[in-house]
Amino acid sequence: IADQFPGSCQPRDILQDQAGQLCLLFQDLSGSYHALLLANNGQWLDYTDVIAGQEEVRSLSGRNFLQQVFMVTDKGLVTAGIRNQRVIRQALKAKWISAMAQLPDRRVLINTVWDGWFEYDQETGETAPFKGPDCGIDPPAFGQGMKQQIIPDKKGNLWMISRNNLVKVDPKTWNCKTFPLENRSTLFAIVRDELAIIQYNRTKIYFLDLKSREKVSFGPGIQQSFKGFVRDILVSSDGLIWIPTNDGLGRLDIEKGKSQKLGTGQGF
Repeated sequence: IADQFPGSCQPRDILQDQAGQLCLLFQDLSGSYHALLLANNGQWLDYTDVIAGQEEVRSLSGRNFLQQVFMVTDKGLVTAGIRNQRVIRQALKAKWISAMAQLPDRRVLINTVWDGWFEYDQETGETAPFKGPDCGIDPPAFGQGMKQQIIPDKKGNLWMISRNNLVKVDPKTWNCKTFPLENRSTLFAIVRDELAIIQYNRTKIYFLDLKSREKVSFGPGIQQSFKGFVRDILVSSDGLIWIPTNDGLGRLDIEKGKSQKLGTGQGF
């Protein structure tokens, strides 16, 4: 629970329901509210989702905050009902989970390091082994082995690297499309339609045109080799590429053909 409350949170109020349970109300620098509930059984519960989106909360009241709460805000009286359900479920105990992805029908696709693939049903809480297509490659895309990333695109396709292949899978039909890679790779990102960025040899990257299946360059100003290990690749909504490494954070702007390294000198 402590991870959900940034250090900038400031206490705002302590409120009690008729059952004697305490709600601790906090507010962060952006004005958003966070809350903790001390239940009668001694448990601390994250109550933030109950008050999410409210502005200028003046008071909370109710018989039992675990069932219903009335909130007085600057916009009037708001009431929220709370369903009694298990908030935390645990599945695949003792399995080494590597990557996960949401499927269209409220199932979750799970890859493990040693034990293959599983599917988790969010409605029933049940987990079962998953057998996917081989995607025409050897070893099969959904065989044994760790997948470090499973990345969805805007069209709902799932992307992953399977040794020397970038694999695109439609989870509605399980049709596959594969893109052979020159090197065995683990990390990647989809930059935009028909363009991917691939990491290899731990410290290097290159851009792959998914239509021509050829490498492409964005000029000498785009850094493709790093001193530290490449730990991840993120493409932000503005199209910038962020590459965290053991030697700072790389920022790549392929539209302008410029790269920048951010370190402690830049506040990183």
